[in-house]
Parts: sequence; C-alpha cells; structure tokens
Amino acid sequence: MNFSNSYYFGEEPAIERNNLTAVSGATLSNGVDVRCTPDGLLVFDCTNSDLGSVERLVFQGQGAVPDEVTASNDHVFDIQRRRMTFAVYVAACIYGTHGRNSHSALSGMRYPSLGDMAWITIADGKFISRPEDIDPLRTPGGGDALRKMPIPLATVAQGLELADRLLAHDFNNADPIQLLAMAYQAVVLHAAQHASASLALSAVVVEAASQGTIWASGIVNNTTKTLGAVFPTQFLGSKSRNEVRSMTQQTMASALRDCGVFSGYLYERMENLRNARNKLMHKGNDATQRQSGEALTAMRDVLQILFSEPGFELNAGFTMRF
Repeated sequence: MNFSNSYYFGEEPAIERNNLTAVSGATLSNGVDVRCTPDGLLVFDCTNSDLGSVERLVFQGQGAVPDEVTASNDHVFDIQRRRMTFAVYVAACIYGTHGRNSHSALSGMRYPSLGDMAWITIADGKFISRPEDIDPLRTPGGGDALRKMPIPLATVAQGLELADRLLAHDFNNADPIQLLAMAYQAVVLHAAQHASASLALSAVVVEAASQGTIWASGIVNNTTKTLGAVFPTQFLGSKSRNEVRSMTQQTMASALRDCGVFSGYLYERMENLRNARNKLMHKGNDATQRQSGEALTAMRDVLQILFSEPGFELNAGFTMRF
C-alpha cells in the first residue's frame, strides 16, 4: 500500500520499476509482518495474526440468501476493514516518527481505500506481483515515479517499534489503533483543505483520548496511574467511576488541567476545538483551515500524553493556490 506521494524509504529512491525488494521491516507482537520497499510502499503479511486468511461462504442459488452466508460476508468485510485500519495505524506511527525526527510537517499524505491494495507473493525477501497491479500504487494519480524525500530506515524501525509498544499497553478502552488511524485521516483531510471534516475527526479523537487519560491519571477510585512519569499528576480528590462515565469533554479537560496533566495552553486549545466542533455540528458553521490545524496540534498533544510517547508528530500543512 502507498500512503504518500512524497516519500521513499532508504537513502536512494528506487528507479527500476521492478524493484520490490524489502529494505526494512519487522514482525509485530500481534503477528503481522510489515515490510517496506525503496519506492515507498508498505507490505503487510497478516497470515500469522487474527487478521489472516478467512473462509467465505458463497451462495449460488436463488431466493433469499441464507443467514450463514450473510454472516460470513459480514465477517469478511469486517476483517478487511480491520486490515485497512491496522495498516493506517502502522503508517501513522512511521510517518509520525519521521515528522518528529525531521521537525517538519508531513506532505503528500494519502488515506488509501481497499481499492488501493494489491495482492502479492513473498519469496526470498522479494515481492512478486503483476506490474499492472503494483504500478498504480507507486505513482498514484499519475504523479512522479520518484519520491521526493527520503525516510531513513532507522526512522522506519523507530516507527515500527512505536507501533509495537502501543500494542503492548492497555489504554483503558482507548484503542490506539483506532485513535491513530482517525488521527492520520484528520491529517490527510486537513492537508486537502477539508477543514470541517478534519476538525470533526480531531474532536472525536481528542474526546476519546481525554477519557482514556482520565482513567490513566490515577484520580479514579481504585485505579492505578499508568501515565508516564513525564506527566506527573497532582493530588486531587478522587472521583468515582460513575462520575467519570458521566463527564463531558469540558469537565474531563478541566479535571486533567487541575491535576497537572494538561497545561493551561492545551486546555485553551481544546476549548477552542470544542467550541468549533459544536458550531459545526449544531449550527452548520464551516471550520476554517486555521481551526483544523490547531485541532491537529491539540490532538497530537493529547495522544502524546495518553500514550506517554512524545516521539511522534502527526501534523501537516496545506497548499493553496492564489
């Protein structure tokens, strides 16, 4: 799969169209094997994971489709959806690590669909596929075949290590795979100047991550603080589980500010996001590009706190012609 029009992996871009050699990768703790090619493609082998091959029942008769066939189709669709979400999650970790290491906004990011996937065979470290299947992924939209900017293989390794670390932790019902996949999509939408859609997704991620952070902060009765030491929690009166479950985004953010997890500046940006989201949802007021960009920053900061991982920077600029 190709997640960007702007990057390749390694020191030199792959010029030969048949160069599908794996140059880096890792097998993650959930069993998914991830490899990357010099020209910027990511390859996922799910055989040894719960995302692996699945049998599908096919009905070839007439009349009503049997329930078991419908259930089988639903299961296959769910597996495909989960494969896509997981692939985006891994890409978010790699590109987010690159953004942090390079101290720059990401560019040319893509959110592929299931139609942007190609099936391949892996043999002796090489990926075998028909050119007509793989070439459209290398040059999406008829773009330049050469990637403009390198992502060092060391950065790829760091990104895969980040993905594996997040898989190993329990974030109190905050699923890192779903959160980072939505965060990545918000980045892509912002870069494409779809400010309202980007802001709406950022608001969803921020609220879910804030709730996860509340549970990880140690202020809930009979829970253990799991936030990293870099985010100390000041003592406050503890809260019951029912209190926490009924908290709004505003009260969650306030509580996390009061116990020292959120800074006053982050709280202010989250309030701006909440107000912009309410105007979008309840009044139909479009978000501005500046608002969606600030929302991405707030989302990044909340995720860094929840994950206790300051080492990724999911953000993007936007292009506008005058």
